[in-house]
Amino acid sequence: MKGRNTLTQLSKLCLALTFCLPLAGCVDDSYNLDNDIDLTMGLGAKGLQLKLGSTEKIMLADILEVDDNLKTDASNLYYLVESGESESDFTINSVSAYINKSLLTPEQEILNYSTIASATGLSISSIPISAGFEYTPGEMVIAKDNIDITFENVGDEIKQITSVKPVDGTSFKLYLSLEQNGTDFAFKNVEGLKITFPDYLKLTNPTGGTITDNVFTINDMTNLNSNGLYIGEAVVSSVYLGEDGIVTNNTLTLEDASVTMSGTFTLTTLSDFAFDEGDVVTLHLTIFVGEFADDKTQISIDNVTGRFDPEVDPEISNITVMENLPDFLQDDDVTVAVANPTLKLFADMRDIPAAFNLSASLISHKDNNAIATVNLPESGAVTMAANSYNTTYFYQDAAAGPYDPEGVVSGATLAQVDNISSLISTLPDYIEVDLGDDRITIVDEDFTVEMDRTYRTSLGYDLYVPFAFENGLKIVYTDSVSDMNEDLKDYEAEGIIVTATIFNTIPLELVASAVAVDVDGNVLPGITITPATVAPAKAAEAYASEAEIIANGVNTDVELTMTLADPSDLKLLDKLRLTIAAESVQTNGENGILSSQQYLQVNDMRLKLTGNIVANFN
Repeated sequence: MKGRNTLTQLSKLCLALTFCLPLAGCVDDSYNLDNDIDLTMGLGAKGLQLKLGSTEKIMLADILEVDDNLKTDASNLYYLVESGESESDFTINSVSAYINKSLLTPEQEILNYSTIASATGLSISSIPISAGFEYTPGEMVIAKDNIDITFENVGDEIKQITSVKPVDGTSFKLYLSLEQNGTDFAFKNVEGLKITFPDYLKLTNPTGGTITDNVFTINDMTNLNSNGLYIGEAVVSSVYLGEDGIVTNNTLTLEDASVTMSGTFTLTTLSDFAFDEGDVVTLHLTIFVGEFADDKTQISIDNVTGRFDPEVDPEISNITVMENLPDFLQDDDVTVAVANPTLKLFADMRDIPAAFNLSASLISHKDNNAIATVNLPESGAVTMAANSYNTTYFYQDAAAGPYDPEGVVSGATLAQVDNISSLISTLPDYIEVDLGDDRITIVDEDFTVEMDRTYRTSLGYDLYVPFAFENGLKIVYTDSVSDMNEDLKDYEAEGIIVTATIFNTIPLELVASAVAVDVDGNVLPGITITPATVAPAKAAEAYASEAEIIANGVNTDVELTMTLADPSDLKLLDKLRLTIAAESVQTNGENGILSSQQYLQVNDMRLKLTGNIVANFN
């Protein structure tokens, strides 16, 4: 049993002195006592008194021994701690994204019979054209088309795609070509060619030109003599959708976003041929990602910025209370009225790109019944920041702030909750931590995630119950003095009275009682022991020194009486079950603490035997 300590040893000392000292002067070991002599004696000790003296300090640290759950902090304050942890994760599933091929073609073909007839001054049905013939349209050539982007298989957890970053190497390629039939024109010069892309595209790292504000200006090219050529390329750095990125029915399409071109083109002929009525030459600018032959290309996505609502449902184990409590808190009569219980919640979100809103319900359970519920926080939610290690304190004492034996973490979120102590005023079997029903949700703001990556966070808690208490705290310490029968089976007595002055520096009223038990574990109803009460020390919220502990101490004269209805019951006594009920009874509104530096000291202890003692040495 926990707490086998100085107090128990003191009790054993008292009993040994009670029953053995009167015999020391009555038996001489030089006698040869054998079975022919009746060694049953009446020792005639009626009214005999013995002065037993004083004890050393009985430190509270020796009575309430620390363990994994009961500890003392740097100021020697006792506190209970229960801890637990869990993990939670979420994944944003990948989406399929496609970009269509754009074909920019002027509304008017760049060359037809009319323009050739005008340029050559010939109006015959078949106009001869010699190699090296050059033609430049009188006006800038203009063309327009759309770049459409489609997102398919968008998961339910994706509510809005604000922007997309394709994987490195995703590029738009520009291919300039002439469509003709029976003629042999080629590009001679390309000058002042500008391609204006939709605003939602951010292009970088151009080759073959420069990019300013989504306008790709192609470097001037001369003496090309080619009827099809790549003229440039630009990396698709990101696709910005903004408010147009709301997902509906798991799909999203950006349509009718135009791309335009304008420039001056000089054409030349590569051979001799005849330009007939009905012949045309059409200019095309093809903009594509991937392969030229594909009408649309699936692009791979590196990350997505947007608004997401994945399922986040961590399971934190119950806070086990009763089975981990020290002995002095196990009794059904225990009540805990502490001033500042504190729940320290910590979440390692250094891997999490999103902020979370968190609320919880703590529900105390005893004997399969819910006995108290506290909402954390009292209303609303607390926010845990993205990409950081978050610590949140839920605490009761607004003036004192949260209790943390290791020191309150700098930058932690603080949430004062009035009634946390109701969870433990009657000590429960366990406290349920309810985080279900969307109690943890991602903050409704944009953040960036990688597709198909599992984001994992660890959650943990420490429930601290510092023994800084208000009126109403009651703890019950139990112990026993056992194996007494071997020493007492030869004696009879009518009663014992022990008196002492007890100096108490513990701010709890102490009521000590005992029950006599025989060798079979049965209570001996004929032996009664009167309780003894020790007045509490003056309460204090902290001690500056040992002198202050002593200054708050109080002396109490106590008397403990054991009465035996039948003197022979003493022969049956084997164990005393000791109970010390310690209760805070201050009425002036002060809070007290339990410190390992507090102590009891028993002074001027005297023992008085009542009636006669009979010893049987046969």
